[in-house]
Amino acid sequence: MTSTLPDDGLGLARRIIGNLADRVPEIGAGVVLLGVVGAALMTTVGGAIGIAVTIGVFTVIMAVLYYVTVIHPKHPEASIQRPPLPPPANTLILAHDGLTSEQRDAASGIVESAAADVASTLKVSAAHVRGNVFGTNEAGMLRIITDFSCHMEHPPERSMMMPIGQGSTGRAWQRHRPNIAVRREDWGDDVLADDQMGRIEPNLRWIISVPVFTGRPEDPPTWVLNVDGLHEERTAKDLAPAVGVVMQYAEAMSRLLRGTRQ
Repeated sequence: MTSTLPDDGLGLARRIIGNLADRVPEIGAGVVLLGVVGAALMTTVGGAIGIAVTIGVFTVIMAVLYYVTVIHPKHPEASIQRPPLPPPANTLILAHDGLTSEQRDAASGIVESAAADVASTLKVSAAHVRGNVFGTNEAGMLRIITDFSCHMEHPPERSMMMPIGQGSTGRAWQRHRPNIAVRREDWGDDVLADDQMGRIEPNLRWIISVPVFTGRPEDPPTWVLNVDGLHEERTAKDLAPAVGVVMQYAEAMSRLLRGTRQ
């Protein structure tokens, strides 16, 4: 039979059942105590008062059971040992060893076209809109694939390195969905470590990051496609129409990479 409980409901039910099993002696004692108290009250008090007091005692015992099975179990979830997640694959290798020269040219063309179409969508100078691709190295750090970039003329950016979950690229990778980063006084949730922030082009104003998938939806991305803008400020609302544009090119990149695995 298929359960109709949502995932979090199933997890709670399994946890309660497991904790009830751990608390069999306490539960047994509680049931016996309830029976003894209820019988004594009905014998000595009787009537509606006895029933009311019995219900009150039952409520207290149920509250205690809830505490010991849900709030403070014998074996809290935090103590459960889970296997560590596997490290991300080195997807930088794919750019050089996994693609033919024609496929590398096609990947470069995708990045250039994405930047040009975003510039057209946002009605900004094409010279101020850049494109690039990031992948993970053997240590699980995100690095730029310099062969697949356009208008990236600030040399320090080519050696940038960031952990998954940091910066617009890292957040898109971690959350499996597009990310918009806008520079105001600072980069807010999309900020990087100080040593990496110092490598960013000083005139960078906004970034659109979209993960590129080649496996199952639940698998980590292979790359992240970024399109960003210099000089001309835009709000997240201004950039929203361009997200769909970048997503189309990220899907084109996905098809290109999936073709290498057939």
